[in-house]
Amino acid sequence: MSSEFIFPLKDVKENGQMAVNAKTAPETFPDALSEGTLVGPVALDGLILAVDDEAAFTGTAKGKWTFECTRCLKAVEQGWSAAIEVMVPIDGGPMDLTDEVRQSIALAQPMKVLCEPGCKG
Repeated sequence: MSSEFIFPLKDVKENGQMAVNAKTAPETFPDALSEGTLVGPVALDGLILAVDDEAAFTGTAKGKWTFECTRCLKAVEQGWSAAIEVMVPIDGGPMDLTDEVRQSIALAQPMKVLCEPGCKG
């Protein structure tokens, strides 16, 4: 399992916040897409803040994926981006955002992809 999206909360507890800027290989999420393929690194940017007894992450996951055009089956590469917000107990160990990123990829995938708006197939 990849550890690029696991963050220790010691610094957050001591300093009140921690900037997040991490990347991982698309192979970290082999089952995130039902049809397409992730291409290139998956990036995670944001900020973890101490909020009372919890750590709150607010940020964005982004990357690229390839799907087939629904009409002509040509490969179409597109960028994607998804907002992520997570709260965990600050004393509960490290914050692992891997599953949240996987879910955001799955929810962001398009139902239909066209190579161009007027594709006739």
